[in-house]
Amino acid sequence: MADRPPAFRFLRPEFEADDRKLPSQAKQLHILVALLLNAGQAVGSTTLRQAVWDPHDDEYEGIRPDGVRTTGLATAVSRLRSSGWAIETKTEGGYSRYKLSDVSEDDVDLLVFDRDAAGLLKESKAKLTNEQKAELLERCRNILARWQYSPSAHFGNAPISELLTRFMNRHDELVQLTASLENTAPTHPEPERITGIGVSQLGTYLRDVLRRGMTLAFGNPSSWASDETNEDLVTLDDLWTPLRVADSQQRAGNAGTHESMTERDTGADLIGLADSTAEPLVILGDPGSGKSTSAAMLAARAARGAMSGERLVPIWVNLGTIIANPRWSAEKILLSGVPEVDLAIARQGEHAGVDLAQALETTISQGSALLLLDGLDEVKDFSITTVREAITTILAQRNGSKVLITCRTFDYRHENPPRKLPVKRELEILPLSTQEKLDYVTRWYESAARAGGFRLELAEKLRDALHQEILSSPVITDMAGLPLLLALLTLIHSRQELPDSRSVVCDQAIKFMLAETPPWRERDPGSSSEASGPMIRLAVEVAFRGHLAEESPTSGNEWLTHEVILDEATKIVDSLRQDGAGRATPSPEALSQQLENSHGLLLETGPNRFRFSHRYFQEYLAGQHFARGRDRRLALASG
Repeated sequence: MADRPPAFRFLRPEFEADDRKLPSQAKQLHILVALLLNAGQAVGSTTLRQAVWDPHDDEYEGIRPDGVRTTGLATAVSRLRSSGWAIETKTEGGYSRYKLSDVSEDDVDLLVFDRDAAGLLKESKAKLTNEQKAELLERCRNILARWQYSPSAHFGNAPISELLTRFMNRHDELVQLTASLENTAPTHPEPERITGIGVSQLGTYLRDVLRRGMTLAFGNPSSWASDETNEDLVTLDDLWTPLRVADSQQRAGNAGTHESMTERDTGADLIGLADSTAEPLVILGDPGSGKSTSAAMLAARAARGAMSGERLVPIWVNLGTIIANPRWSAEKILLSGVPEVDLAIARQGEHAGVDLAQALETTISQGSALLLLDGLDEVKDFSITTVREAITTILAQRNGSKVLITCRTFDYRHENPPRKLPVKRELEILPLSTQEKLDYVTRWYESAARAGGFRLELAEKLRDALHQEILSSPVITDMAGLPLLLALLTLIHSRQELPDSRSVVCDQAIKFMLAETPPWRERDPGSSSEASGPMIRLAVEVAFRGHLAEESPTSGNEWLTHEVILDEATKIVDSLRQDGAGRATPSPEALSQQLENSHGLLLETGPNRFRFSHRYFQEYLAGQHFARGRDRRLALASG
């Protein structure tokens, strides 16, 4: 292996290169990737075309129907050369072959991984002593630790991903070898295992699930991924208001249809119904109706049950972040959306994440899992077929594991792209009743006072005032029927300035969550209780960046990283300095840190990776990018 680290890195969350600007145009990027994956070798034009273009495109074969040769490949290569990429071309027998003249195998981390993994696999074929097996196991783990991110996730279902198949297979072979060595190599005696994982590891995993489930999606600054405790933290247990659902088995409309599923339905308790049946369920609802919060409560309850010896172990999957690799098993696809695996890696290294993922896969296959698949509507359109097939495969096992899926009602009913699953029983979340709204407000102010956010007398006064608004104002009571909006109304009610539209509610709540100290927390002298203009602008641009990522098949699922936030913060600060005429401006680092540590707008999903706490916020903020127009300087000045 070369002494210096590889210059081109596929095995990181962001595909990156040292001192080289990667092309932004997809075809040029994919041609470059094909050349990098064959570094040190010449690549034929046919191979390049078929790695980059779709079979239905004339460029795939290089000839148009009228017999004229296409020029797309030559044009793309020419533009890469113009951008500084040293590409040699040799023509033999009328066919061209291309090669990067200044890139070797040692410059590409994926090629180095593949070469080293192949060497270990070859070594494993020999007859080994126990000592040699232990040494080989350690080397396998070290090489697997380089695989921080699946390279295929960078390119989605684009044709170029086919070139990655051999590398993905090599990785899987090395994982299998590592597992085999772990089962045979002599080690220190292991504790008794439960569902394929050590007792202590299982306890840590369940505590992580419980912590994530109990952490409020917004309104608290603490991250579930932190091991630090915060005694004044308000948890989901404190605020949980049971949700009622309309059951498709009891619908009021015509059997076999979705007519009047919620009309005139008083509903059944969601948690109780989920506990009472072993059959798979699809939980439907509007944005902000409580689907993900319900998944959080179910996960937390199951984690507590598993700690007490109950059979089912919760596996809580963020479907919007999974890697939809069609070459993977259904279990591996779904487990790529489990944040606790990334947390295990951050704590103890790659091998800990591999161990946990394998244990959870065993739990599924043994019929001991409660699979909570949250956010089917958040799966990208070009990945939905692979994800549906994975879920369908798990459903077909019928081995005792329970499966619950959440999705927005509109997306589930919509036929393009199809998201419907072979699940007979659907539950649709009903609006909160008047009493449920009042109960939530009471719990919130009691918890806020206990946490020191308000004096008890003020908390009771604010509670009574909001109760009165809910009982007397048609606009407020209508908005409060949606759990998300009721939570936001409660958050901003501390000023007793309740807005009369959903967009204004969302706007005001976001400003509070991005403030140095929101109204529901004790404020330090001089700190602001509303977000600054640059802070709002950063949230807008980050949300818009997410919109672009979700529209692009080449972007990874976990697009919101520290680097993305810092990049947008740097652009904003640069613009402020140009237009500020000497005004004091924050540093990019301070601005990005404030967004990352916001009072609940972002949630940490892993080391330096985040997501918006609710999709509603991301969509609203991305919309503000369009509403403000393209002139960033004018928007900043007005902010």
